[in-house]
Amino acid sequence: MIKEKNLELKEKNLELREEILQLKEENQGLIGEAQRLKDEKTRIHYIWKRSELELRKENETYRLQLPKKQSHL
Repeated sequence: MIKEKNLELKEKNLELREEILQLKEENQGLIGEAQRLKDEKTRIHYIWKRSELELRKENETYRLQLPKKQSHL
């Protein structure tokens, strides 16, 4: 009886170890995906900031050129 129970517990232990290993692998995959998404967010943020800066420069250039154009009219 005790040997049978011991064998059952060993089998359950093995199943749990396999499940833990699978969960660790899934977790590593999720960590990698989270890092990839974070990197993509950072990249998009810098592209957006750069575009915003370029638009501000264009607007400033246009604002400075506008009085010159109006004076020629």
